[in-house]
Amino acid sequence: MGIAGKGLLALLRCMDDPPALGPVPHFPPRELEVLRLMCHPACWLEKQMPAILGMALGTFKRHKEKVYWKCKVRSRHELIVKAVQWRLVGCYCTAPHAPVEALVTAAVLPFGP
Repeated sequence: MGIAGKGLLALLRCMDDPPALGPVPHFPPRELEVLRLMCHPACWLEKQMPAILGMALGTFKRHKEKVYWKCKVRSRHELIVKAVQWRLVGCYCTAPHAPVEALVTAAVLPFGP
C-alpha cells in the first residue's frame, strides 16, 4: 500500500465524531449508488463499476463528475473522506463490507445511512 493509502486509512480510522462540513448535497439515487460504490473498499477498479451498476460507461462518467462537483473534490480519496464525514458511507475500520460480487445481486449498496 502506498503512502497515500496509508494516510487515508489513518485519517478514516474510527471517525466516531466527524467534523461538521455543512449541509450534505442532494444526490439522486443513481448518483448516490455511484458514490457508495466508488467508496467501497473492495472495488478499486473503475472499469468494473458501470457493469456492477448496470449502466453505460458514459453514464457512469457523468454521474461520477456530478458527484465530484457536488462534493467539491478532485480524487477518490477526497471523496471517501467527505462521504465518511457526511456519514454517507461507513468507516473502513468499523463498518462491515460485502465483497464486490454481492453488490451485483444486492438491490441497495452497503453502507446505507
